[in-house]
Amino acid sequence: MRYLWGRGDARSPPLSLPPGAGRVNLAVMAREIERKYLATPDAVPRRGRGRRIRQFYFRLPEGGGIGRVRCEGGRYVVTLKSGHRGISRREIEGAVPRALGRELERLLCAAGGVVKRRFVRRWDGRRWEVDVFEGDNRGLILAEVELRRSDERVVPPPWVAVEVTHDRRFDNASLAERPWRRWPERERAAAKAGRVAGVRRAPR
Repeated sequence: MRYLWGRGDARSPPLSLPPGAGRVNLAVMAREIERKYLATPDAVPRRGRGRRIRQFYFRLPEGGGIGRVRCEGGRYVVTLKSGHRGISRREIEGAVPRALGRELERLLCAAGGVVKRRFVRRWDGRRWEVDVFEGDNRGLILAEVELRRSDERVVPPPWVAVEVTHDRRFDNASLAERPWRRWPERERAAAKAGRVAGVRRAPR
């Protein structure tokens, strides 16, 4: 057995892989800059079924950030995220062989994950990704827009209500550990109303 990225923690098991499972080639490095919003059901296009995505997470050692395993259409991608600076963070990712992806999913699924359908919409010349969550996060809809610079002005579409960019509870990794449907009703209502520190209503 061999290990990937060192040790895990109580919620994320060590990634122990059998010989021959394949290897990860992390080749794409970038700085992800995005803003995230709670969206209304109107955000979901009436046509199309979207793309179904499964995601599982693990913590990198020594507070090094978060690792993600994503499966979409039978294709697996591993992403390492670290270095939060405002609304941006470093991101390294690469595709992995299907056998390795399945083994990673098997190891991580016990610690929780997220399942969602992703739709793409255009608004004010920008590409928005609308995620409709399933399972323990059913009822949650988030919309994200990626930017080139942190100071770019964003015109929110009419189908978003509250910006949650700085609320770590809405990170997918956090939703895997503490899903939306397990939040107390009062907490969900407060988040929707933008009454939580770090959460604000989307300006019009």
